[in-house]
Amino acid sequence: QQCADNIAKFISNKTGLITYPYRHWIYFPRDAVRTYESAYGHALDRAILASALFESSDFKPRMILRGEYLHNASLEIPCLNYFDAPLIKITADGSDMYYNPVNGRISKSIQPYFGHTGFYLADHKGKPIQKFKFSEEKNQFTLKIDLSLDDTKDTFNGTAYLEATGCLSPYSQMAGLNKETEDYLGSMISEVLSGAKLKSQNPIHFTKGQCRLGMNFELKTPEPDEFGHIRLVLGSPSGGILDQLPEGVRLFDNAKKSNTNLPGTLIQTVEINIDTSGMQAVYFPESESIQNEVGSISTAVENAKNKIRIMRRIHLANNEIASSQWPLLRELLLEETDKKNQMFIFKAGEKSDTKGE
Repeated sequence: QQCADNIAKFISNKTGLITYPYRHWIYFPRDAVRTYESAYGHALDRAILASALFESSDFKPRMILRGEYLHNASLEIPCLNYFDAPLIKITADGSDMYYNPVNGRISKSIQPYFGHTGFYLADHKGKPIQKFKFSEEKNQFTLKIDLSLDDTKDTFNGTAYLEATGCLSPYSQMAGLNKETEDYLGSMISEVLSGAKLKSQNPIHFTKGQCRLGMNFELKTPEPDEFGHIRLVLGSPSGGILDQLPEGVRLFDNAKKSNTNLPGTLIQTVEINIDTSGMQAVYFPESESIQNEVGSISTAVENAKNKIRIMRRIHLANNEIASSQWPLLRELLLEETDKKNQMFIFKAGEKSDTKGE
């Protein structure tokens, strides 16, 4: 892994990337030496250079042309326009990694490229075409959070449990010899609760298709506003459904001319349990749900004595969403990102089991 990372960094440092369509050069590729000497290259140039360097370091590289989405390439007329970028599959010690010559990164699994079709230029056991995806029922991301004020009321103490499977599993971001796991979880929890700091983490199950982890974190109590209100915002987690959307998906667009292709059926659940002892709940999301042909989103709220429980769940049921269905998908995504479904407002130092005025 470290050797592969060093090669990837070497290529990024020694060759500048030119954003020029590589398809124009696929029949007349430059050799690795020429790309290195000129210190620049497009995606195919860097892929060829990477393949040569990996092979000289006793890796087994294979060139893949990555398709723009999942499609039945074996049933269609051969055309380079199906493919948007090359990849290099690297095999060493019985495990596979993938090098992306565009961003210069090494992935520990094929997971970041779920939702695409790959065409192997080298022999691949008689199957040159492969669809990168998990089975439909396995793409789930579930995050459960417990949050409470400490005795000083200066800090929220939190625990969280993460279970993610299929293309939503963060294995690729977390696997490594350095602080990859800590860095990912720290970034993820700080995106869900801005300002949260990871204190400790404990992997329970860690494989390419499934990750289960527990963690502890703390969050400094936000400064009250002029009304004495404390605001918490429950954001969308990194690695969740929003990160699986393809490039070109823009929520401000009322219409979309092309289909939206996802890596599979996606389910994301974020649950938070807040101990409201010593606080007055001024505002929190209300229960509501939307269901249409594309999927569904729901917010379930339980307000009991000294405790508020919110569970937000979004389900995208189709991996290919027609352009005519874009308004339906957009409706779900706008609901997921709406601040009214993410905001909590409390007033410290008072006790109440109901919303304030």
